[in-house]
Amino acid sequence: MSGEMLEAALSYAAAGWSVFALAPRTKEPLIPKRKGGNGCYDGTTDEAQLRTWWASTPAANIGAHTKGLLVLDVDVK
Repeated sequence: MSGEMLEAALSYAAAGWSVFALAPRTKEPLIPKRKGGNGCYDGTTDEAQLRTWWASTPAANIGAHTKGLLVLDVDVK
């Protein structure tokens, strides 16, 4: 599955979405502010950076900087 997350992140980046890694099974940025992270502002379309993040944390979730997008978040219980 970890390869699938990287491939999805790369696909979103190729579409022009600025993406970043989230800690596994959370909605928290992989790099917390206390360690120099900038939340959604760490988002990038740079393939090398995305590969680095997912190489270090293969189970990372995907976050996207959604400025200018309409987002609907549906949680199914």
